[in-house]
Amino acid sequence: MTLLIAALLASPLAQAGSGPWSLSPGDHTLYLGVEAQRFDHLALSSGSGADDVLQVSDGMQTFGVKAIASLGLLPRLEGELVLPWQSVRNNRPSDFPCDALGLKACEPTSGVGIIRARLKGQWLDQLVGAPLSAAIGTELRLGQLTASTRQRLTNRGEGTMDVGGFASFGRTGGLGNGYWSAFLEGGGRYRSKNRSYDAVDAPGAEFWAEGELFLAPSRAVAIGPTAAWISRPEGVDIEEMLADTSIVLDRDRLSALTFMSAQAGLKALVRTGNAVTTSVGVSRTIYAVNNPTDVWSVDLGLSARGFLTKKDRQP
Repeated sequence: MTLLIAALLASPLAQAGSGPWSLSPGDHTLYLGVEAQRFDHLALSSGSGADDVLQVSDGMQTFGVKAIASLGLLPRLEGELVLPWQSVRNNRPSDFPCDALGLKACEPTSGVGIIRARLKGQWLDQLVGAPLSAAIGTELRLGQLTASTRQRLTNRGEGTMDVGGFASFGRTGGLGNGYWSAFLEGGGRYRSKNRSYDAVDAPGAEFWAEGELFLAPSRAVAIGPTAAWISRPEGVDIEEMLADTSIVLDRDRLSALTFMSAQAGLKALVRTGNAVTTSVGVSRTIYAVNNPTDVWSVDLGLSARGFLTKKDRQP
C-alpha cells in the first residue's frame, strides 16, 4: 500500500500545483488547458437568492488558455508559474447595464491575464508517518498587463501587483485496485491598491479557499467533486457604487467593490501511464454577493510530467 501511495504522489494527481504534495528536485510538470465561462446575472449586496438580481445584457462569455509549469527546486520545495490568455466579450454591449456604466464597460477584451508565481514548501508527509501531508507557500501575482481595461465588466484583471500566502492539507490512500485523494487549500492576498475612495482601498485584501476529492476505482480514471470560495470583505456594494458618481465614473470602480462568490463542480482525471493526465471539469456558482450569480465554467487540460528528460524516474 505504501508503494502504491508513493507512486500516486509521484505522478500528477490533478492540475499542476494542486494540493500539498511537492515534486522531487529537478522533476517537472507542464499543464496546458482551455476554459470557457458564461454568466447572465449579477447579484447585488442582497445576494444571489434575492429578487433584485440584475440581467447582464445578453450575457458575458470568456474563453481562455492557460499554461502552468511546476518544478521541484529542493527536497519538498516546489516552484510554479502560471501564464493565462483570455478573451472576454458581451454580445450586446449597448444594452443595460453596460450602457449605464459607460467607459466601454462591455467592449470585447483580450490579452494576457494575471501572471502568477508560487513557491510551496511541504512540511508534513504522510509517507514518513504524518497523519496527512501539509504545505505552506507564498504567491506573487502580476496584473499590470490588464490595467488598461480594468474599468470594464469584460476585464481580465484589475491592474495590480499582489502578494499572498497559503496553506494546503491533503491525504491520499488505497481504494480497492485504485486510490482516493483529497485536499483543502486556503489563503489570503494583499492587493496593491490603485486608489482609495475615502476609507475604501481599491482593491482591498482577498481571502480564498478551494478543495477537491477524487475517487478512483483504478489508477487510470478518477472522478470527484470540487469547491472554491473567494471573498473581498472590504469595499462598497454595487448599489453604493452606482449611486456615487465619483466611483461609478472612475476606472477603478470595480476594484472598489466588496464581494463573495462560492462555486461547486465535478472533475474527472484520465491517466496515460505515469507521465500524462487528462482532466476535464465543470463548475457553477452556488452563491454570490456583488458578483455574477450563474457562472458556468468548463475546462479541459493535459498535464505532462518529466517531458524534458528521457531517463526513467522512480517514485
